[in-house]
Parts: sequence; C-alpha cells; structure tokens
Amino acid sequence: MIGLYLGAPRCGKSTLLRRHVYTTRQDVLAFLIMDRDGRGTWDGPVFRTVEELRRRPTIPRFCVFRGPTGAEVAQLAIDLGAVYVDEEAHRVFAEGYGPERPGKSAHPLYRIAHEGAHLENAAGDVCEVGALLATHRTANVPADLVACADVVYLGRTVLFSDAERAYREGWIPDATSPRTARDILQRLRPGEFLHTTNRA
Repeated sequence: MIGLYLGAPRCGKSTLLRRHVYTTRQDVLAFLIMDRDGRGTWDGPVFRTVEELRRRPTIPRFCVFRGPTGAEVAQLAIDLGAVYVDEEAHRVFAEGYGPERPGKSAHPLYRIAHEGAHLENAAGDVCEVGALLATHRTANVPADLVACADVVYLGRTVLFSDAERAYREGWIPDATSPRTARDILQRLRPGEFLHTTNRA
C-alpha cells in the first residue's frame, strides 16, 4: 500500500496521516514513523537509531525515529515487513530516491514503491511493505511513485505548479484546465481533501 498526502502547509495533511496511522485496522506489524522536526506530534517510543529497534525483543506497533535517514528507516521497514511513514517525504526523495544504477543500489523507498507487495524481509519471508508519504511539494513527487500509489489525498494548495501537476495526474475530476484546478484547490478548507484511488 502506497498512500500520498499532498497539499500546502497547514492544510491538514499531517493530521489526516496521523489519523489513518493510528486508527488502521490493517494487519500491520509496525509503523516506522519519521519525526524529523522532533516536536513530539507522534505517539510511540522514540528511537535515535535503527539499531535501537533491531535490538529489541519485541517490535512496538508505532515506532518514532528522530535521527536516522529516511533510507535507513525505509530499509528497516523492508527488513521487518512494516510500513514506512514520512510526513516530509520531499526530504527522503532528496536522499537519492531512484532505481539501481551502476555502483549504486536502489533506494529502499523505491523498492517499497515498486516491489512492496512481495518483498522479502530479513527472515526470508515474503511480505507486504507499505509507505504513507506526505509532502507540500506536490509538483516534485517522482512520477514513478505516483504511478505506484494506491491512494492520493489532495488538500488545499496555492502554487500553480502543484495545481498543474494535480491536473495532469487526473486527481481533480471537475477541473478543465490547470487554472480551474488551482481555483478548486484554493477553495478547499483546512482538513478538506480530494480523494483518488489508482486501484479498481
């Protein structure tokens, strides 16, 4: 499962993301949450390194990370068969998100996006690994990640480039142009989202 939460700052995407994480009924081993600002908005034990969690005899359902890179936590999600959560996903994209290249392994989040339905964990078991990603930089979300997304939640945005991207992706059914898309997105209230699914 790949979920995208997109919109301008203070549109409510982090609130919606947290609600989905904490109320899900899905059979998920754990949610590995990137808490980059360290403001304590996430509940759960805090880990400064991925090794702290690896050493634990049991895995809490909600694990908050302050310190490791997104790549480290995404790799841990693969190793455990868990869900990677990042409310500032543009930062993990900037780490070198992309496929395998000569001399460079595929970024773990790229593997989650493209192989997440059947990734092998550290124990050798095939399991589903997901990612829930929020960012205010809608225009900069990698195209291949958009193609892999199961659901998209689109909140208020004011930048034309973001509205244009949303229009091109077909996320605003009533829009007839990038300009009308921006008008529709600007009228959304905080906490109001357009919901799109890429799965039948």
